[in-house]
Parts: sequence; structure tokens; C-alpha cells
Amino acid sequence: MKNMSYTIWIEAEQWENGWDIHDDNTDAIVTFENGAAICCW
Repeated sequence: MKNMSYTIWIEAEQWENGWDIHDDNTDAIVTFENGAAICCW
């Protein structure tokens, strides 16, 4: 995967006053040009 192109997709919540640090939802997916993907949530 060295020197391979990739895309990054990020979904994040907008925190309001009083947000609970234990109740958030942020996802990220990195997809490489060969189709391999790494997901974090």
C-alpha cells in the first residue's frame, strides 16, 4: 500500500452545549485504490 492513492470518508456529529463525551458517534473509512479499506468507529 506504499505510495497508493486513497480516499477518506468522515462522518462526525455536531456537539451542542451539554454534550456527553460518552455519547458521540464519529466514523472514518479509508479506502485504497486496490479496494482495501480501514474502518474506525
